[in-house]
Amino acid sequence: MVSSQFSDAAGPDFPCGLSWQRRLSGLGPGLEFDPTRQILERWELAMLMLRSTMTLALFLAAFPAWAGLRDGDVKLSQVELADYLSGQVLEFHDGSLASYHADGRFSYRYAPEADAHPGRYEVMQDSTFCTQFDSGFKRCDMIVQSGDRFVMIIANGDRYPVRSMTPME
Repeated sequence: MVSSQFSDAAGPDFPCGLSWQRRLSGLGPGLEFDPTRQILERWELAMLMLRSTMTLALFLAAFPAWAGLRDGDVKLSQVELADYLSGQVLEFHDGSLASYHADGRFSYRYAPEADAHPGRYEVMQDSTFCTQFDSGFKRCDMIVQSGDRFVMIIANGDRYPVRSMTPME
């Protein structure tokens, strides 16, 4: 025998007379719970969030480090950038060192005595160079001439002036 507690076809009644589905969905008496509608609404919301995220990602991709360009900055051509980096060690004002081997190998040290973080670099046609670290991290940066010095602009727009440039031994 079925208890009167389970008389509602949608599930057990609660003391207030609402089925468990109506209770969970926050619907009052007389309103129907439609699981298909809820799934579709959640799907539409998820798609809206995905479209918004993709739009933001495309916008940010269109304005990466180059948003850090200032008046007077001169971008190097692909050939100039390749010549500038190849076989050189760049020292930045924070004491970090970036080594660019002629064969495309790369290493970065936070300080001269620190461990090297190796990887590879490639100079791109848009006057940027992309570095793929062995750890899997990848980023693209730009070097510009700003007055009488060179400045690295990283993807978030931060600027790092080059203190010195030394040919590799």
